[in-house]
Amino acid sequence: MWRLSLTPLTWPGLAVVSIGWAALLLLREQPVSALWPLLTLLAWPLWRRQTLLVLLAALLGCWMAWAYQHSWAQRITAPVQDWKVSGVIVGAPQHSEGGNAYFAFRTQDDNPGLLRVAWYRDAPDLRQGDCWILRLRVRPPHGHANPGGLDYESWLFREGYAGKASVRAGEPCGRSARDWRERWAEQLQGFGRPRASATLRALLLGDRRGLDDQDWDILRRTGTTHLFAISGLHLGLIAGFGWLLGISLWKLVGVHLWPRARDWGALGAVVFAVGYAWVSGFGLPVQRALIMCLFGLLALLSGRQRQAFQILALAFVLVVAVNPLSMLMPGLWLSFVAAGGILVYLHCHPTQSRLVQLFGIQLMLAALLLPLSALLFGGVSLLGASVNLLLVPLFGLLLPVLLLASVIQLGAGWAAPLDWALQLLQALWSGLESVASWPAAYLTLAQPGLVWTALATLGVVLWIPSSRFSRVLGTFAILPLLLVQPARPDHGDLRLWVWDVGQGQSVLVQTAEHDLLYDAGPAWGGFDAAQRLLVPALRALGLRRLDGMMISHGDSDHAGGAQTIVDAFKPALQWGDPAHPCRAGQRWQWDGVDFAVLHPVGDSGSDNNRSCVLLLRSASGHQVLLPGDIEASAERDLLARYPDLRADVLVVPHHGSTSSSSAPFVEQLRPQHALVSAGWHNRWGFPAQPVVERYRQAAAKLHVSGESGAIRVDVDEQLDVRSWRALHPRLWRDFSDSGAP
Repeated sequence: MWRLSLTPLTWPGLAVVSIGWAALLLLREQPVSALWPLLTLLAWPLWRRQTLLVLLAALLGCWMAWAYQHSWAQRITAPVQDWKVSGVIVGAPQHSEGGNAYFAFRTQDDNPGLLRVAWYRDAPDLRQGDCWILRLRVRPPHGHANPGGLDYESWLFREGYAGKASVRAGEPCGRSARDWRERWAEQLQGFGRPRASATLRALLLGDRRGLDDQDWDILRRTGTTHLFAISGLHLGLIAGFGWLLGISLWKLVGVHLWPRARDWGALGAVVFAVGYAWVSGFGLPVQRALIMCLFGLLALLSGRQRQAFQILALAFVLVVAVNPLSMLMPGLWLSFVAAGGILVYLHCHPTQSRLVQLFGIQLMLAALLLPLSALLFGGVSLLGASVNLLLVPLFGLLLPVLLLASVIQLGAGWAAPLDWALQLLQALWSGLESVASWPAAYLTLAQPGLVWTALATLGVVLWIPSSRFSRVLGTFAILPLLLVQPARPDHGDLRLWVWDVGQGQSVLVQTAEHDLLYDAGPAWGGFDAAQRLLVPALRALGLRRLDGMMISHGDSDHAGGAQTIVDAFKPALQWGDPAHPCRAGQRWQWDGVDFAVLHPVGDSGSDNNRSCVLLLRSASGHQVLLPGDIEASAERDLLARYPDLRADVLVVPHHGSTSSSSAPFVEQLRPQHALVSAGWHNRWGFPAQPVVERYRQAAAKLHVSGESGAIRVDVDEQLDVRSWRALHPRLWRDFSDSGAP
């Protein structure tokens, strides 16, 4: 006869099992049946003392598998659809330059529920809760696929979006009344200090729309991102303030009513924590932080501080059970790894003074979160520990003051305290901006693999105890993260990366010791592909500087991100701008690979036909041609001047437009692989079907970046062409048509 019972292994074991389930279920291309995890029950005869653990592991696995399968199944798969639907705006819309608006839209018809909608140019005044009847152009939840940076498809998947859409026309079907949160946000916005007001809205209401990319870059470089977005730290500070008020109230009126002061303190902490979570809108990060906070208070009230690890593991299991998709949220891992590290530090150093503990914890967190920061963000702030040592206590005082001043302003209309608090925030931003401008403030790192990240994190944990053996072991665990670098081509070989930048072009050429970027991607309408996609991708490969940058011509889809690349990577050599023009006949050699500019000869012709045409030749004799946007007339000139021109790998000119890739050009070059840099289902229909047919007739294998993601070509004795989606298949990535057209 067996019975269900809790053991010290139950919750930590279940936390580990949930991580294992996530790895098995998410790092796949297709979902699995929700009943498949029931096979876990077969382990019960071998582990009868852990019956409850085995049973809960099976149930949790089934629940996670069902949640992932449901989120995967509700996605739209048809390439393009036109709908006319009614629905309601969910959450606060985001506005950008040019009158564009972006919002979540929950349909009220039979179509899949939640869409990520863009209303381009002159969007009307949109509010949360408004009802609209919209004519939409609907697409699957597709995004760019490159190393590094934000995985947009992962974000869409975990937020529950069935697809993306753009508005063709719309009419309102009901106007929602502005609630107190919206009125409060508008009042905070009118104080004349945009950055400080935006920070206050982010801290109090969870509304981060007012913080732009430059602001987040400052926070990233100073290691203070967690201070300016609602997290467990903020909820803990507010709960601590409530605890102090509860204890004070007990001393005033409750000492004769209830003997235990900590019950009053816990009540005050719970009221303030739940109230703060309610004010901020109960977003998923806030829910996670609230669960962690409430379980911490439970441990304190029950006198189970020594079981803090079990309580933390229980909180993790509950967070995952409430929302299995939270496993894809970086904040989940940062929060729980940080909390676990703090518990280990306090357990290993219980006799240190509070001041020494505070200093030691900040240093420990800076080291502990470094592997995760390298994996998720491509670098780490070198000043984060010292800056947080100053700002964390300051926020402990500042956050309750901001909350109180805001309530006074909203309720009584007295704005002076809030204005003083905003002045302090503005001064704080000025200081952070100065610190972020230091060249050594931030260290960029190549993106490590999951195994090296986990191993290095464990290595930092092993450094926390004052044991020589554990620290030696921890050092060996950390070293691979610091020493293992992305592989580079051998001498005489080269590697080509055709980046997935939408409707534009950017190509990285790598030799054994040199890197050249050919084109810098598009920039228009507030979107800079270099900032959003190229900089993270290049840093993920471990690049800190470029040996050269060549801009084929001045069109914004090729040159839009040039200045961003110059600022970030300081190319030693540049070609393609008025000061350093491309000219046929320019030649050089890097690491046994020959580089030759074949075109233009003069300044005549259209801008497209003056594109820099670059030919690469490896030591094995394979040739790669990068022709920019040349059209048929320039192709004829090129063939006339180089009658023996061949290309084993060709980046298809002008994104596959019918104005290029003429029949004589394709027939003479006869590439084995034709790489098309074109946006996914772009409005121009590139690559055009006649162009596709020409390459097929020439027996070329066609690869389109918008469908395959970034395309990697290794040129040595053989030609090896891989796509990022094929190299890294994931459950949330779109594989509806990832092959060649």
